[in-house]
Amino acid sequence: MLPKIEHPVHEVFLKSLGKNVRFRPFLVKEEKLLLMAKESDDIEEITKSIKQIITNCCLDNIDVNKLPTFDVEMFFLHLRIKSVGETAQMVYTCDNIVDGNVCEHQTDFDLDLKNVTYEESEGHTNTIKLTEKIGVSFNYPSLNMPEAALNEKFEDGGYELISQYLDFIYDDEQVYKRESVSKEELTAFFDNLSLSQVTQIKRFFLDAPKVVLKQQLTCKKCSHVHDVNVEGVLNFFD
Repeated sequence: MLPKIEHPVHEVFLKSLGKNVRFRPFLVKEEKLLLMAKESDDIEEITKSIKQIITNCCLDNIDVNKLPTFDVEMFFLHLRIKSVGETAQMVYTCDNIVDGNVCEHQTDFDLDLKNVTYEESEGHTNTIKLTEKIGVSFNYPSLNMPEAALNEKFEDGGYELISQYLDFIYDDEQVYKRESVSKEELTAFFDNLSLSQVTQIKRFFLDAPKVVLKQQLTCKKCSHVHDVNVEGVLNFFD
């Protein structure tokens, strides 16, 4: 019987779970998943591959389908660091104005992935107080949430996408869990919201924690110093 290769074990802190999770680096079989998804150039296939790779490499019992987007991104970035390397080659286009014209010089640089961090708005909470007695609580969106969900008008059905992440509605007497409420009741509830209350709900999704990489970069042409912020796991899918 051939010997079995042992692989190093690493940890990543996941915000929604409030704890470290163990994982191993990519193997050849995960690399094949990456290549196939990349060649497909299909966002849905890439998303499936990212989640499958995390499932394969995770050494603890977690359900990747229940992880919010920011934790999926954090997990995948740490997998990328331990499997491929601590830097990623990027290109930044300078938008500094020089003598009335945009510089537009492109600078190649190595982004230090170890600088990855969670970022969220001050005072952010997943429980939204709509009135003095009534409020709602949402789960954070997963990687599958369509970007269009936040652009849809509630009256055109946009609330149906957002309501998938509803955890519960409460008043001063009771808590109403999402699974105990009928679709008709939910429709009536959302139809009765004011525009300012709808804005509050959308703000929860817009202000949800996100994974960011921050690094300073000096343009090699005009010498302007840029604060580069990189977001989105797909930037590091290669």
